[in-house]
Amino acid sequence: MKITKRELDVLQIMWETDESLMVSEIVKRDKTGSNTIYSVQRIIKRLMDKGLVAVDGFAQNKKVVGRKFKTLIKSEDIALDLINDRLQGLINNFSTSHLIAALLPKDNIDENTWIELDELEKMIQERKKEILINQSKNQDDTSNN
Repeated sequence: MKITKRELDVLQIMWETDESLMVSEIVKRDKTGSNTIYSVQRIIKRLMDKGLVAVDGFAQNKKVVGRKFKTLIKSEDIALDLINDRLQGLINNFSTSHLIAALLPKDNIDENTWIELDELEKMIQERKKEILINQSKNQDDTSNN
């Protein structure tokens, strides 16, 4: 999914709080000062169209009642999508295992590194199981046709 820098900036503001926000609150929390009420409204609309943001009730701001918005996706999920999008061109030139190995530290190994390596091993085992299950299903489907 393609996300613009301005959309990501608005999502980042929303992720920094546990509460739903009105457009005016997003504008106030914007440290860059580059967003106006109108621009944030347009950005929120695009994020809603992409299924990343939803209305989460209403609130009164001075004399005006406005909608409050919440994110529907975690920052980690967006980060992984962005990394995947950016690396697609590179992955064609490298194997996945070489790419992952390049991201792993070689020096200054600490307890967290060992924990991450254990988690990575678990993910690999789970992915192998998923692949085997999908292959089995595909073979069953082809033999039934």
